[in-house]
Amino acid sequence: MSQITWVLQEKSIKPDDFQGLRQAVLAHDHRLEIMNVVPFAHEPDGPIPHLNGPVVVYGSEGLLNVARHQGWAPAGWDGDCLNQSAVLGHHGTHALNTGAAVVPHTDIADHMRNHGMHRAFLRPDSEGKAFPGQVMTLDEVESWLTRLHDADYFAESVYPVVVAPVQKIGREWRSVIVDGQIAAISQYANHGENDRQPGAPADVVQALQAAVTHYAPLPVFVADIAECLQDNRISYKIIEYNSFNSAGLYACDKMTVVAAVSGHVAAQFV
Repeated sequence: MSQITWVLQEKSIKPDDFQGLRQAVLAHDHRLEIMNVVPFAHEPDGPIPHLNGPVVVYGSEGLLNVARHQGWAPAGWDGDCLNQSAVLGHHGTHALNTGAAVVPHTDIADHMRNHGMHRAFLRPDSEGKAFPGQVMTLDEVESWLTRLHDADYFAESVYPVVVAPVQKIGREWRSVIVDGQIAAISQYANHGENDRQPGAPADVVQALQAAVTHYAPLPVFVADIAECLQDNRISYKIIEYNSFNSAGLYACDKMTVVAAVSGHVAAQFV
């Protein structure tokens, strides 16, 4: 089998992720290339390396587009199967935002008014996020929509947005899923505050594994799960799925991540 090449987009990767992945790629004797992409242009910023054999890229959606244009494979894994609507459709009440609606961005304020929602959690339906998920009041939404309209943002399209009731959650974890199994997991928040810790309790791992066994749309992806607090009971629900190629890894073990992803790629290129 040809040597696996990992291409890292340094300028779009958090320093901890970049250094950890760099060390892991070199420690596993894979080829490492560093390149960057012009923001929003999806064009390479500098020379393009000449690559043979299997390639994995990590950085941004733009880098993945460049990789595919160059014919690098597998390059990465993404698609509508990771959208929030797909995740909600498959996980139902086991998803955090099971009570969500997906509406055109122009209809968010009307939807909130019609359903008596003074506050709501908003995020794009697409996993390639045009804006970060956040809780907003109705007044904030109306002001935001006005700014978008004045700036002609989304002017040529209707952008689907998830509108969900605000949930009371505790800890949150991010995991890298490879071939239907949890390759690595990290806590990244606690009651909305940044709190990165490697690993997760056994009951979290068990709930997450059951969820991805039920719905694993791609061989490699990222899944987030939350600790839900309601009526003095704790449960665990899927927050979202994302493309591995542009998702932060927090305190996930980078050595394990590179080994698992590279092992999957190697098996495809025997």
